[in-house]
Amino acid sequence: MPAGTVCVAVHDGGMQRLVLFDVGRGTSEALGERLWVDDIGSWDGALLVKGHRDGDSTTVWMVEPSGELQAFAPLEGRGVHGLGVGPDGTVVVGVPYEGAGWWHRGTDLLAVSPSSELRLIYQGRLLLWYPTVGPDGSVAVLEQTERRGRVGRKRLLVVRPDGTAERPGLEELTNRWFPSRIHWGPAGLLALEGRVGKDEDSGWLAMAILDERFRVVEHFQEFKPHAWSPDGGTLLTTWRGNPLVTVATPGFRDAWTGPRFPMPVSCGTWLPPYLALRFVPGSADDVSGPPDVNFTDYRTEIIPAQRTTSPAGIAVVGTEALGGDGTVRVHLRGDHPLLGVTLDGARSDLYRLDTDLSEEGEIEIPCFVSDVQSHPAGPWLWIDANDTDLYLLERIPTIVTRHLQAAGITDATIDLDPDVDLL
Repeated sequence: MPAGTVCVAVHDGGMQRLVLFDVGRGTSEALGERLWVDDIGSWDGALLVKGHRDGDSTTVWMVEPSGELQAFAPLEGRGVHGLGVGPDGTVVVGVPYEGAGWWHRGTDLLAVSPSSELRLIYQGRLLLWYPTVGPDGSVAVLEQTERRGRVGRKRLLVVRPDGTAERPGLEELTNRWFPSRIHWGPAGLLALEGRVGKDEDSGWLAMAILDERFRVVEHFQEFKPHAWSPDGGTLLTTWRGNPLVTVATPGFRDAWTGPRFPMPVSCGTWLPPYLALRFVPGSADDVSGPPDVNFTDYRTEIIPAQRTTSPAGIAVVGTEALGGDGTVRVHLRGDHPLLGVTLDGARSDLYRLDTDLSEEGEIEIPCFVSDVQSHPAGPWLWIDANDTDLYLLERIPTIVTRHLQAAGITDATIDLDPDVDLL
């Protein structure tokens, strides 16, 4: 059972409130001030947040144990995007500079350590997002690619301490991977948050390591990474759409859960032991903790174009009909009395299967999903999916299976092409 203290930003009335969670004791407490929070980072010397209060510009703040904010002096008055903090206290931020236009504005990476002046470490040709500092002082960021038509992608960029840069391969192993944020831990592992295809809500967590090439280790659908522990042994995550804090080992076979906050967690950091003692005295003394969670059911190897299979006891039939005439009927068969309730609970996830790219940005255009209907052979609903990519339709069994598992139903059939007259 890991011990330690994490700090997370929890949505509270349009802004965020910083909350401390003691992993060992399973207790939490809120710090005083509400603010807009984009990133959180820490080292032994300080807890830092990137964000702003009402009327202030976005910058980097130091957080006192009381919750009071103090401007981080080296960056006071500087507008920044992205905040990375290394284990030695090196703070790296992205500072955009003016160019031909918003999309083509470049980003300077600036760094400052407790014993140095603010310095330029890399001048980006395009936008750089979410810098994170590795164990050897290297900085990993996401570099915005050139916009082609209506779509612009991000690729991984690693800036070494000597100023050289490289772009390890990313998409070749992950198929339709759209990374959005990265977290580089002290053990050398990257945790990447992203999505697949056009589906904004398909939160993925990819474990990766940088060696001679970029190598993806494994992923867990619908988990969002936040921060590595100081020893690199555990990772703070949340379940997509659920404000449940989880702390897991890199193997992700087991995890420990935190409190269910009333609103989603936007970001977080792990406080090093010395700093944790300043904020929560005695926090490292008690290692009794919250209940364990088994993540085995969620673990899936990354193989391009592989369809996630359902666990034993939950059968999927009729998959060859997906994408046929643009209408998919989802029929649940079984003897469990909660089948209808389960299918109704999956409707919101199924409703968000489709998105559309436009010049104004990515705008959600949901499929039409009917109300759950009753039938002697089991409940059903239908999805009007004329413009939905086949790849997204293939997520239907995964979504429905997740809701069945949450309801404790292990014996059911998901029929995507029922041969009974349901209409």
